[in-house]
Amino acid sequence: MVLQVLSVAYVAFFLAMTLLPIEWSHELSRWPGNRGAQLVPVEPVASAILVDHRLTAVAEAGGNVLMFVPFGCLLPLVLGPLDRGRRVALAACCTSVLIELYQLRMPGVRRADVNDVLANTLGAALGWAALGLVERWLARTHRPTLRQLARPDHAKRDSS
Repeated sequence: MVLQVLSVAYVAFFLAMTLLPIEWSHELSRWPGNRGAQLVPVEPVASAILVDHRLTAVAEAGGNVLMFVPFGCLLPLVLGPLDRGRRVALAACCTSVLIELYQLRMPGVRRADVNDVLANTLGAALGWAALGLVERWLARTHRPTLRQLARPDHAKRDSS
């Protein structure tokens, strides 16, 4: 039950942060070329960090990474077949691409950015890795893993 509540809360937060036409940063909307899609990977973020938008660039990239960490943790727990790192990364990448395509509809408020796709995919991969570390620690300490708690029917099969 806790997993379902966490998942629903995360999805609601996730949808609000990515799909609603809310202008989160006045500074972001004033960046030159903000009305079109940003299709150049890494360089714009690096140059923004090196020039004069350090805090905004780091906050934006870091926020994108952090927002997808729960995606990487929750996806394997909620959807069993998506329990491998490559599958989680692919699902995150595809989800992120869909979000960025949707954001093309909101020029001036949202900006489709290939760097968001990269940061989101990295965040999901980090979430999956963190889940794996917690799972290994729980197994080593002879406690039920999160996957066993999330899907009790699998725990019964594993023990027989």
